[in-house]
Amino acid sequence: MRNLALVVLCLLAPSLAQGSESIPEQSNKLWETTKAVVEVLDPAIEYGVFVNSFDVGRAEGFTGISGSLYTYAKDGLDLASLRLGVALQSDHTIFATLQANGINLMRRYASDSFKEALSPGPMGDVWGFLADYGKLGIGPAFDAEDQAFGVVATIGGRINF
Repeated sequence: MRNLALVVLCLLAPSLAQGSESIPEQSNKLWETTKAVVEVLDPAIEYGVFVNSFDVGRAEGFTGISGSLYTYAKDGLDLASLRLGVALQSDHTIFATLQANGINLMRRYASDSFKEALSPGPMGDVWGFLADYGKLGIGPAFDAEDQAFGVVATIGGRINF
C-alpha cells in the first residue's frame, strides 16, 4: 500500500509543484487516463493450454494476461480481437490469439427466432454477461524456456471498469 501511495505522489508531484491543479483534480485525471488505457488495451486474465508443436502429447497449462492489439466491432458489438499475451509463471510463454466473441456474433448475425430460442428469461442475462466479460481464443505461441513453437487455447475474463 505504501508503494502505491508513493507512485501516486510521484505522478502528482510535478503538477502540484506548479500549483496548476488540486490533488482531487489530478486524481480524477489519473483515473480517467487509467480507464482510457484499460478500454483500449482490453486486458484479460486467461487460463491457457500450450501444446508444443514438436511434442504434441505434452500439453502445459498456464495463467497469463493478454491485451488487445486490434478489435473488430460492428454495430457497437465486439465481434473478434487479435490479442497478445504472456504467461505469468516462469515458463516465459508468449502467445497471440484470435478471439471470436461467439455470443456477440450470434447477436449480430442470427435470426431473431433463433436468438429467442437460446436465451429465454434469465439465461439471456447470463449470455450477456459472458459476451461482455468472457474471453475464449486460439492461436500460435512461443515457449522461450523450451525454445518451442506451439498452439495455445485460452479462456478467461476481461478486466473492465
